[in-house]
Amino acid sequence: MLGPFLTWYLTMQFFALAGLPLAFVWLRRLRSRGYAVAKALGLLVSGVVVWWGGILHLWENTTSAVLTAAGLVFGVGLWALWRHRTEVRPWLREQGAFILITETLFLSALFLWTVVRASQPQLETAGGEKWMEIAFLNAVLRAPQVPPHDPWLSGYAISYYYLGYFLLGMLTRLSALPATVAFNLGCAGWFALAAVGA
Repeated sequence: MLGPFLTWYLTMQFFALAGLPLAFVWLRRLRSRGYAVAKALGLLVSGVVVWWGGILHLWENTTSAVLTAAGLVFGVGLWALWRHRTEVRPWLREQGAFILITETLFLSALFLWTVVRASQPQLETAGGEKWMEIAFLNAVLRAPQVPPHDPWLSGYAISYYYLGYFLLGMLTRLSALPATVAFNLGCAGWFALAAVGA
């Protein structure tokens, strides 16, 4: 359990790195400069870039596309940060305790919910919702293009509500974990992102 957990944590930190420069600039009126939401922001904006690039046929739905999109988000963030570069070092000194508390909270929440999911990792539920969720995740992972194929309606693309699965697919691709493991770690990841965001 520890190996996949650490892999997932580092993958989420990768998106934090991609989103931190943008958060620092876009949320500069906050004392925290949006540090607590940098992971979610990096993942979301990278996901939008991957999705639009796929829709416009600039790339296929691959790990390379995810890395390219995250690199673009990071690059744009650094470009935007250039005007505020003198504020970074003083902010780091002033907010060191906040950063440490945020990362400790994130890691604790991620670990807590990973333990919860590890104690009940099965995908079946009374209503069958988990079967649909893993089907959507697998559809996203198997799709060479976006939008992915609808696993419930053969010959058609998923037409709605798959953003979360798309973002989870990006994390799954980068972590190289099996979809069933990534699904459970994804549940823990959403919980941890919500905890630090709140």
